[in-house]
Amino acid sequence: MSTLTTLGEIQVNRNLAIPRKLADNPVRTVALDAIQRRNAVLDAVFYDVAAIRPHETAKLAFWLAREGAIIMVPPSGSSAELEVFLTPQEYFASGGEGTALTVAGVGSSALGAAAFARNVADALGKPVVAVVSGYGLADLLTEALGGFFLFGVLNSVRHAFEPLDEVTKLFTRSERKAEELSGS
Repeated sequence: MSTLTTLGEIQVNRNLAIPRKLADNPVRTVALDAIQRRNAVLDAVFYDVAAIRPHETAKLAFWLAREGAIIMVPPSGSSAELEVFLTPQEYFASGGEGTALTVAGVGSSALGAAAFARNVADALGKPVVAVVSGYGLADLLTEALGGFFLFGVLNSVRHAFEPLDEVTKLFTRSERKAEELSGS
């Protein structure tokens, strides 16, 4: 299956899901639908979405596979079907056993998570569990900014204490012994 075919299938399935999405949360659907539609394209840039079979895209429509959902992904040649579990409790109740756990990059939607897991499952020859990390572009900006502000501040604090760390090393016997042994 080609990447364009997979992208077309996922968009058709998202269109079919609109009535259900509107019934579930009309405000969120109207506000985020355009952004979420671009997620499949973003996933196609980073992941081998062509590895997903056409009938599997219906299960991966974003209204079904939400952030935090767990997807059991069999290898390509398997007769087993891709399964989506919306909660960890559903997954454990099914008795599902994956060989490995995959988490696609920040903001990846269900399509990207499943494609990444399919590649790992194909390499291992056994089913793999994927955790959906986000909704693609809808999460990308907030995740990036959150990381910048949180880890940027923590990194600055760490750099502020480096001189103190260097001074305290002067009084540590094990540090002096290590320097003598290395010849520095």
